[in-house]
Amino acid sequence: MGNVVRPYTSEPGFSTDFFKVRDFLIRVW
Repeated sequence: MGNVVRPYTSEPGFSTDFFKVRDFLIRVW
Protein backbone atom coordinates (compact mmCIF):
# COMPACT_ATOMS: atom_id res chain seq x y z
CA MET A 1 0.00 0.00 0.00
CA GLY A 2 2.86 2.40 -0.77
CA ASN A 3 1.16 4.10 -3.72
CA VAL A 4 -1.80 5.01 -1.49
CA VAL A 5 0.29 7.92 -0.17
CA ARG A 6 -0.29 9.71 -3.50
CA PRO A 7 -4.04 10.48 -3.60
CA TYR A 8 -3.59 13.57 -5.80
CA THR A 9 -4.05 12.79 -9.50
CA SER A 10 -5.00 14.67 -12.65
CA GLU A 11 -8.63 13.92 -11.76
CA PRO A 12 -9.88 15.65 -8.58
CA GLY A 13 -12.99 13.47 -8.57
CA PHE A 14 -10.85 10.36 -8.35
CA SER A 15 -9.00 11.67 -5.28
CA THR A 16 -12.33 12.42 -3.59
CA ASP A 17 -13.65 8.92 -4.25
CA PHE A 18 -10.30 7.53 -3.14
CA PHE A 19 -10.56 9.24 0.23
CA LYS A 20 -14.15 8.04 0.62
CA VAL A 21 -13.15 4.46 -0.16
CA ARG A 22 -10.11 4.67 2.13
CA ASP A 23 -12.21 6.02 5.01
CA PHE A 24 -14.76 3.27 4.39
CA LEU A 25 -12.08 0.57 4.46
CA ILE A 26 -10.60 2.03 7.65
CA ARG A 27 -14.02 1.95 9.33
CA VAL A 28 -14.66 -1.62 8.16
CA TRP A 29 -11.26 -2.89 9.29
